[in-house]
Amino acid sequence: MRFKTLLKTALFGSAVFAAWQAKKVLTNKFTAERPSSRVEGTQDFEIRYYPPVVMATVVRTGGYKEMLKKGFKTLYGYLSGKNDVRQEIEMTKPMVVQYDDASGKGTMTLVLPKEYAMDKLPRPLSNKINIHKTEGSYKALLKFEGRADKIDFFSKQQELMSILEGRNIAHEEAFEYFIYNDPMQLVQRENAVAVSLKDFHPKG
Repeated sequence: MRFKTLLKTALFGSAVFAAWQAKKVLTNKFTAERPSSRVEGTQDFEIRYYPPVVMATVVRTGGYKEMLKKGFKTLYGYLSGKNDVRQEIEMTKPMVVQYDDASGKGTMTLVLPKEYAMDKLPRPLSNKINIHKTEGSYKALLKFEGRADKIDFFSKQQELMSILEGRNIAHEEAFEYFIYNDPMQLVQRENAVAVSLKDFHPKG
């Protein structure tokens, strides 16, 4: 009898979890995507051009998971109305992460919607958030699926480096991790490791 009760509880818990994750997939907080154009590539490997955008960046220290948790909470607060005009701002994917394992310091960045100019943006209440504009750049990406941790990203980083070396394409030293989903979403996750290219000129 006890076994049957435990089994029913486990099945019910699994059903609730599955329903919660399905809702996460359908209500992903990221509602827009950073502008970019595909230059070349295969199914998983791409070179894309990213035009200038305005970004919100926060610097955090600690372990990788803790950095992700605190960084996302800070940025999501800003987008949810913790700014000088209490205005909600659309969340744009992907979330961009850089992390240095040696120092335990990382940055998390969200691209702000293109309709916002630097002088028109709501100002964050948190002094941990830096609003800045980037220059246009060509980036190489290697896409993959699943819930990725820093080991997965590092592995894909090495794979991307090998691809670029084989194609004789020079790149910057700093790699970026692209996360396309709400951190609480555990299924149907999309990720990419990316790096800016040096002196890249598209063919044709």
